[in-house]
Amino acid sequence: MTRLRYGIAALAAIIIAATGCTDPDGTQAERAAVAPEPEVVAMDGAAGERARDGSAARAHPTLVAIPPAEQALVYQARLTVRVGNVDTAAERAKDIVTGAGGYVAQEERDTADRSDRAVLTLKVPPQRYPEVLSRLGGLGRRESLHQSTEDVTEEVADVDSRVKSARSAIDRLRTLLTRANKIGEVLEIEREISNRQAELESLLARQKALAARTSMATITLTLLGEGKGDDPGAGERPPGFLAGLQNGWRALVFAAQVALTALGAVLPWAVVAAVAWLAVRPLLRRARRGTAPPAGEGPGTGGGAR
Repeated sequence: MTRLRYGIAALAAIIIAATGCTDPDGTQAERAAVAPEPEVVAMDGAAGERARDGSAARAHPTLVAIPPAEQALVYQARLTVRVGNVDTAAERAKDIVTGAGGYVAQEERDTADRSDRAVLTLKVPPQRYPEVLSRLGGLGRRESLHQSTEDVTEEVADVDSRVKSARSAIDRLRTLLTRANKIGEVLEIEREISNRQAELESLLARQKALAARTSMATITLTLLGEGKGDDPGAGERPPGFLAGLQNGWRALVFAAQVALTALGAVLPWAVVAAVAWLAVRPLLRRARRGTAPPAGEGPGTGGGAR
């Protein structure tokens, strides 16, 4: 019995020792094999999430909406076109401008013997400016084109700011005017309001002028007709009887013009000289009569007395 007890005790001790040694090793192995797995999975999950976000960003990039700059631009152009008929070309130019939403600001016509000329100042919307300018150039043979663009954004912003400040100052002065009790204060505030009001009116006029310049582009169109001086063969005609007769007639007309010009220049002096002569002539006659000898006193009479 004693041996049996010792044997059972020894076997129990071996089992306990084996269990104690196995559990820690098994727990550490399990922790080493299992615990890192969620960490790795978590890391992989975060990396995968970032990877999916990156691929989604590459597939669908985010578009940042940048508002366009509110620029205030002034467009101006001077165009010269030579056409066959100035009247027809001018009417076509007006139709082009009015069809684009513009208008004719000014028109000048000059009709001469050798050429016909028209100058149109046209106002067109800036959006249609290139199209209208191209169509106007197609009215005939383009002689010249000058374009300019001016950026007045800062000037417009400055005027708008000054207008707002002037209005605020006037409102504050009017508030002070209602609280003033003394006559001197009232007069001083009214004087300041008058000055600020004049400044505001000047700024408003300037603001209106800037708005007119930026809201419409300006095109100055000059239409030139095909005059006599533009005939390419006019100076290349061969000499002959008709050419000589034409040159002789021109010389005669020129000589007559010179003679009439000279006569016109001399005629006023001749009239003045004639009037002076008529006024002096009686005086000269009287002077001659006063110096003449008497009728009874001659050379023969004196000799007979002796």
